[in-house]
Amino acid sequence: MSLIFAAVAVTVLSGTAAMAWGPSRATYTIEKPADRVTFNAITNNPNYGDERNFVIARKTTDAANQWKDVVDVDSDGEYFIRMYVHNNAAANLKLVAENVTAKASVPNQSAKEITLQGQISASNSKPATVWDQVVFKSASKNFTVSYVAGSAKYYNNVNPSNGFALPDSIVNNTGAKNLVTSKWMEKFLDVSNILELYCLKLKLQLKNKQALKLQNKFEKLVKLSGKMMSA
Repeated sequence: MSLIFAAVAVTVLSGTAAMAWGPSRATYTIEKPADRVTFNAITNNPNYGDERNFVIARKTTDAANQWKDVVDVDSDGEYFIRMYVHNNAAANLKLVAENVTAKASVPNQSAKEITLQGQISASNSKPATVWDQVVFKSASKNFTVSYVAGSAKYYNNVNPSNGFALPDSIVNNTGAKNLVTSKWMEKFLDVSNILELYCLKLKLQLKNKQALKLQNKFEKLVKLSGKMMSA
């Protein structure tokens, strides 16, 4: 089994969730797995459930089983974002996912609802990329989210406790590349039933309306100052 963790921070500012996974793809079961390399298409995984819903989150202080795909926020805090990954190819086919890359999009915005998307891709998988989302929402306050640098980790059967550090490029267009290679998998694991979990840590922050007004005023002053200096 492989897992990857990272963290995000959420900031709420005093001020409806749309979940989506994709693309639409063929589905399989534990009893009848895929005849090719494909990610997260098993609908009855006994350890997970429907793998298409593979991006979930929980507060870092919550119990390990408190993962959700819609998270209600009412205070500042840090959250783990998890991306579950499973190459669904049947064991007897010995098919290895090549050039596996994980990406997570962390929007730079202030809103009452923010959606984060995780993507998993491989050069020989069909479809080439799969994605899912987790939604953070506040009933009354705007908030922001930010990635906690250095928090991304990858866990697997070789290192299930401490994991392996992932580059911060996981939250940009580069992504975290080559998470699984054929040599690595042939040496340590059954190549067909590798489970990966990619996690990010996010920071969430909330602010009241007065703080938001002051922040906006400050940003306007900074912009005005920049224009005066350039003039």
